[in-house]
Amino acid sequence: MKTSALHKLFLLFPVLLACGAGAVSRGEDLLPAVAGLAAKQGEETAKLSKAVETALGFARNGYTVALDAAESEATDKKNAEAIKAITAERQALKTDALAPEPAEALPRKLLPARKEYEKAREKAWADFSRDAKKLNASYLAALEKLPGKAQDPKLAEQIMAEKQRILFAPTGPIDNLQTGLVGTRWRSANKPEDPTIYSFGKDGTVNGKFKYETPKKDQVTVHWNDNDGKNTFTLARNGMTLLKDGKPDWVMVFGEAKAAGGE
Repeated sequence: MKTSALHKLFLLFPVLLACGAGAVSRGEDLLPAVAGLAAKQGEETAKLSKAVETALGFARNGYTVALDAAESEATDKKNAEAIKAITAERQALKTDALAPEPAEALPRKLLPARKEYEKAREKAWADFSRDAKKLNASYLAALEKLPGKAQDPKLAEQIMAEKQRILFAPTGPIDNLQTGLVGTRWRSANKPEDPTIYSFGKDGTVNGKFKYETPKKDQVTVHWNDNDGKNTFTLARNGMTLLKDGKPDWVMVFGEAKAAGGE
């Protein structure tokens, strides 16, 4: 699996609630009673998506302006170390994955802008998580109130599958792969147009095919098969990116894209 750094992906993908393990495939038509509620859920989630994307975009743009000014000054002074640190900071900003502490060579005058960015990022995701949880609760309550479950096994099955999808779906970044990985779905960081989705199931497999394990709270190892070996990924600080060899490799998907069985 060849990889490269993520390029502005967070400005490109919609932030919608993920499908969890055991969900009815969205390739299967939902019954009208469920479909209407699911459609409303999707519309409301799209609004949350737009709000968080806008907030994150403003936050990144503000810090980018400060980085541009600092880089210009460092270039004038021929400060190679500062330029290198600014370049690394700019790259990390693309995935909202700044290091916990700024690099020693990063110009000190950037620290206030850096703190403002991180404050805005945390607020954007806190707002999203709060509102997504409320939306989920309303959707679950509406599903529970649907009549006819006892008389219609298919309806009962779809309601249960939707409940599982919502209960397993993350409502924002995760901070512990050992407790928060199940139900999450990921795609290639370097090819946002690639439709392949990697879904971590509660059965300990990716897409029901490849075994995975979480030896540490910030690490997951995927065993592709006996011949191709394995990959170990590290959870980035943003809680939404899996790093391979220190570089973005997978990003969390919040949406309805289908999981594929291939690599």
